[in-house]
Amino acid sequence: MNDKALLEKYTALVAENKTLKKENERLRAKLRDILPSQSDDTIFPAPLNDSIQPSVLPTEISPSAKIKLFATL
Repeated sequence: MNDKALLEKYTALVAENKTLKKENERLRAKLRDILPSQSDDTIFPAPLNDSIQPSVLPTEISPSAKIKLFATL
């Protein structure tokens, strides 16, 4: 990839990032209007790691439920 293409991609990503930050600010303001009792420190994103476990493990699903699932596909 040449320098010009990389610069164009970088510029596009910077512009998209700026737009997303504005949208994030707008949504936070809207959320503050809906839930005025909460402050910004209590609103935080969920952690993005592999430690989140699914609520139902595949071994816990009954065979009949698996058959019903595959029958609907």
